Amino acid sequence: LPLASFAAADLSVDYSADQNRVAEAEQRTPGSLRVNVHLRSNQLRVGGAGISLVAGVDNLFDRSWRRHLSTLRGLIISEPGRNVFVRLRVLW
Repeated sequence: LPLASFAAADLSVDYSADQNRVAEAEQRTPGSLRVNVHLRSNQLRVGGAGISLVAGVDNLFDRSWRRHLSTLRGLIISEPGRNVFVRLRVLW
């Protein structure tokens, strides 16, 4: 059976350019490129609900990156590296 009959694959690239035009108190942020790969099943009907399974890897090549002007992570400067996940989506 071909993959398209029961699942779909997604490949995405997140890119941000260098942030060099900064104010006096701001820190410059290097650019980054992150590759993400996701595989998701087609929706299956179970009773009145639809379910699908999603699995993937974000930041496939485990690149270090920073969000420009982000202060939400406190003393942690770099964002998380490679993330592997499995999700079950239930839709009703």
